Amino acid sequence: MNHFKISRLFSLMLSFALLISPLPLSSMTEDFMNSLSIHDKNMIMEHSDESYIFLDKKLSTIVELISRMSELGNDTDLLVHQLKKHMDLGYAVAEYNVVLETLNQVKSFLHHKKKDAHENGAKGKRSPPYIAVIQGTLSVTDSIGVDSITATTASVTDAIIQGSIQLQDSAGGQYVGLQAPSVVPTSYTVTLPPSAPTSNQVLRAGSATPTDLGWVTTGGSVAPATSQTIYVAKYGNDITGNGSLDTPYASLTKAIETANSISSAVNPVAIVILSGIYTEDNSAGPLTITVAGVSIVGESASSVIIMPSTPANNLLLIEDTVHVADITLQSSSPLGTGISCTAGDLSVFNNLRVFNSLIGINCAGGASESYGFNTCFFVGCKYWV
Repeated sequence: MNHFKISRLFSLMLSFALLISPLPLSSMTEDFMNSLSIHDKNMIMEHSDESYIFLDKKLSTIVELISRMSELGNDTDLLVHQLKKHMDLGYAVAEYNVVLETLNQVKSFLHHKKKDAHENGAKGKRSPPYIAVIQGTLSVTDSIGVDSITATTASVTDAIIQGSIQLQDSAGGQYVGLQAPSVVPTSYTVTLPPSAPTSNQVLRAGSATPTDLGWVTTGGSVAPATSQTIYVAKYGNDITGNGSLDTPYASLTKAIETANSISSAVNPVAIVILSGIYTEDNSAGPLTITVAGVSIVGESASSVIIMPSTPANNLLLIEDTVHVADITLQSSSPLGTGISCTAGDLSVFNNLRVFNSLIGINCAGGASESYGFNTCFFVGCKYWV
């Protein structure tokens, strides 16, 4: 429902417009006729017996009145919209009877609107519009009820929105909407947290009052520096991931790079590899573990397969104590070494499988270096240890 407030000046101008006199064809001078467009001339010549009103902003307020009155209602059947369209098409004259009928229709329309507004006010009722469109700032200190609100800035104390709230982007092309379910068994209000979230936090119902929401860091989003666990998965990403369970890395290469920066003998780190076949980039040299305390553990030896991108180069170089379990190292050609241990006393390998390498594992170091192998298989390797 549209609400109209008619100023006394506008009402006076409208009443005055109803008293305008027609401009008969006989009174039109030759100079005046020459100033008209070809469309105006054709219309006058076809209906020479009619009286006309000159629509000129400089000579009459009728043009402004029609423009303003066309904004009062959305009913396209109103004569004022048709007359406004006539003016927009460039016509400078209009038939007197049409203009008079239009003004009378608008006067009657405004009279009924004013009467309806008075009756609604007397009853204390509010008839919310289906859509509220605000250019600027909406500020409400009482309850309002609308189906949807579109506003540059909205400040509302208590609002009842029936339908959806649409948050439009700055370009004005798309929006993000918030909408209640079609049926809510019991009304409720949630309270947002007072502080801003940190990275990767999620909203969760409060433990004491469920409707008091709070920001929570889930276990799956904890970064390796805190969790001491680095995850690798086929759905991971080495650029956007951080090695957590929620956003894992996509390669063992990236996981080892992170482990080398945070692991130590007193702060061990586990690299957990989820099922999948991973082709690692060893074109510039083997993947190298340079610190102690690193464990590489797959979900199972049969479901986690690590392959070199360059079979002629070694795949994995170990320079400190490690633990490797439940993975398979497999090359497309038996040209390089699967694992090369240059140091790493007390390193342990459990359920490790090495397929199709020139050398399965090459263990170097001094006489004091000890390595443990439990349930390990070497297949298609010319030398296995």
